[in-house]
Amino acid sequence: MTAVSVRCVFEEIHSEQVVARDCYDYKDSTFSAAKFLWATWKAQQVMDRYIKHQFYEHPSIAAVLARHLADNYVKPDDTIAHKLTKLEKDHKALLTRVDSLSTRENHKGEKNDKARVPFAP
Repeated sequence: MTAVSVRCVFEEIHSEQVVARDCYDYKDSTFSAAKFLWATWKAQQVMDRYIKHQFYEHPSIAAVLARHLADNYVKPDDTIAHKLTKLEKDHKALLTRVDSLSTRENHKGEKNDKARVPFAP
């Protein structure tokens, strides 16, 4: 996240300084100096905007932060502890159900065994 934020800052500074790239003119040094000064002044304005917004409130950095928070948001219900607690609760419920079913089957088996008592003449 920090690297993406730094990249946003440098890309914006670069977009302002690009006017001075390859502008050196041997015949007109005043023009070259003016271009370099203009690009430096524009870059300084970009840095002032970032400082004014304390970096994290600047629109480009705020967008990076919002995207990061949206991508990495963990709902309270999705925490590992919550999932483990839910799994344990489900396990206990299933064990209780299996015990009640096996008890029911045992009672049916006992009734059937009583019903199958051989006929004694």
